[in-house]
Amino acid sequence: MRGGASLRFRLLVGQILILVIVCVGIGAATELALYKYLVAQLDTSLRDTSQRSVRIFLEPPMAPWRHHSRSFPRPGPGPVFLDAPAQPVGMVGMVVSPNGTIEAGYLTAAGGRAGLTDAARAELASLPADRRPVTRDVDGLGRYRVVAATARRSGDVVVTGVSMSDVDATMIRVLLIFGVVTVIAVAAAITAGIVIIRRALAPLRRVAQTATEVVDLPLDRGEVALPVRVLESDANPRTEVGQLGSALNRMLDHIAAALSTRQASETRVRQFVADASHELRTPLAAIRGYTELA
Repeated sequence: MRGGASLRFRLLVGQILILVIVCVGIGAATELALYKYLVAQLDTSLRDTSQRSVRIFLEPPMAPWRHHSRSFPRPGPGPVFLDAPAQPVGMVGMVVSPNGTIEAGYLTAAGGRAGLTDAARAELASLPADRRPVTRDVDGLGRYRVVAATARRSGDVVVTGVSMSDVDATMIRVLLIFGVVTVIAVAAAITAGIVIIRRALAPLRRVAQTATEVVDLPLDRGEVALPVRVLESDANPRTEVGQLGSALNRMLDHIAAALSTRQASETRVRQFVADASHELRTPLAAIRGYTELA
């Protein structure tokens, strides 16, 4: 590519590469910042949900929340706090008692409770009860932010998790938007780059055309004139192309001077030969006459 590609092509490719790198860098930084922001918001909601779940778990059987208008709690797998008001859809809840008994389930989209798989129960049971949110892949449900907290009065470990599906969907949506914007920007940069580079390299193309015209001149014989010069507009020494054009004009001036000197020298040699031939003609005729007489 380096040996065969034109300057125009290399400039265009370099411009596109820089644009793509900048777009990818901006997209990556935006994705990272947005992901941290969304996860921080989700962790705040998760901590509130965890605290509410622990309080509900420790409340006595006749707590006021049990007189909610809904049938509450409803039968199903998992701890009863899954049925508490304002619990998010898809929430995972699990209680690990000190004797090792596990009560686990999650809240379905219909508002009911469903059980977790054995792999999901084992994964959640291994969490440290340090109240720090972590990301886990819950078997059969997807990615979750989960937190484990210890109920002080009973010693039970209450595990609460909220789905990261909304976060992942937002990240994918933003990534697609960045992809579309990058494609549009690259297409616009290619179009604008072709026009700009073509106009910027037009003086260089005219300088090359001037050099080509000089190459086609017969400089090896006879009287030679070099009327071809780079235009003054293309020989501005303040620009790179102008410096090239100015140097080419100076070179053509030197070549024209050298050719004029050569032509003058050849003219003097021809004149000398002609004068010598004329001067030698009379003595040669006399010698020839004496020779014939002898």
